[in-house]
Amino acid sequence: MPWERQFDPEREPQRAAGGDRDRGGNWEPTPPGSPQIGLPEQEPIRVAGRPIVAGGVPASYSEREPSDPEGKAVQVIRRYIALENSRDYESIEQLFHPSEFVCHPWFGSQPIAPQAETRMLRGLFRAFPDWKMEINEIIYGDDDVCVGKITGRGTQVRSWMNRPPSDKQIAIPLVHCINVRDGRIVRYTSTVPWRDPFSSDYVSSEDVQSAEATQGREVSRTERALQQAVEHGVVDRDALTQLHQELDVDRNQCQSLLESNMRRCTSHATPGSIYCEWHNEYGYGIDGPDERYGDTR
Repeated sequence: MPWERQFDPEREPQRAAGGDRDRGGNWEPTPPGSPQIGLPEQEPIRVAGRPIVAGGVPASYSEREPSDPEGKAVQVIRRYIALENSRDYESIEQLFHPSEFVCHPWFGSQPIAPQAETRMLRGLFRAFPDWKMEINEIIYGDDDVCVGKITGRGTQVRSWMNRPPSDKQIAIPLVHCINVRDGRIVRYTSTVPWRDPFSSDYVSSEDVQSAEATQGREVSRTERALQQAVEHGVVDRDALTQLHQELDVDRNQCQSLLESNMRRCTSHATPGSIYCEWHNEYGYGIDGPDERYGDTR
């Protein structure tokens, strides 16, 4: 921002009273009823305590609202939504725990790398470049947990879950829940309005959302059963170690989503990577089917 001389109200009383510069750069009084350019901005119009922004939609800010519950997790969820709206992927990744972050609705119950989550967001924002999240209400919050009622809005301009570009604007209701430890998100879960319960193949699963996210490769129930078997003397620890090694195959599932259904790729991640060989270079969040198959709409 260019340097500007400090305003002195005693030297420029007309500016202090509200006025505009003439062509010579001098301040002259503003006629009655005209916009007061030299005065501070007026308080914005608010709806339900939130200032109205462009398009008439209440904004979401990282600052705490007066009606918010007390708690560090409340500050974290507001910061997360603000970073998402500003597309600050690097800061978003810093907000997630580097080794224990679980994104339940999209990746299941096993920890994922923060980069997998931001790749998911890049794919969403590619299809809906004007996507914004609005916090309607903080339902509950303390230092460790926060639950918020949120609305997402955007215009679809690219392929999304096999839906061709439509230029259609949508708004979806969401409930977000985060668990926080040492200022970082260790667990994120939410409702998933994109999925149709009438077409789900995982109605018998204990945790339907995790089963859908992993395309049936959810291992948390198996891990609990094995642990209980050891505690009751049914399986010895050597056998448990071998079984856990077999489970590691499913834990090593590729951390990329498929554009067609927003579920995890079932391939194994390559050594030293969180993605399979294909998704290291291509796929959802990096490119889209319209580029891969020659459609540049």
